[in-house]
Amino acid sequence: MVALKGENEDFDWQAVSHYLIQKQAAVEENIKELELQRERIKNYRISIDKCIQELDSYP
Repeated sequence: MVALKGENEDFDWQAVSHYLIQKQAAVEENIKELELQRERIKNYRISIDKCIQELDSYP
């Protein structure tokens, strides 16, 4: 917060805007990573379910 204030103790709105742009980019990157993880987990579950079905189909 201190870095976002100018010399006269008011907010430096340019700094605030820049900070929010960086924060938004970081959040968007985290979302992409989480979506990839979700897709991998989904594929793992599908693969495991297929293996289970194959094992269950043998007498």
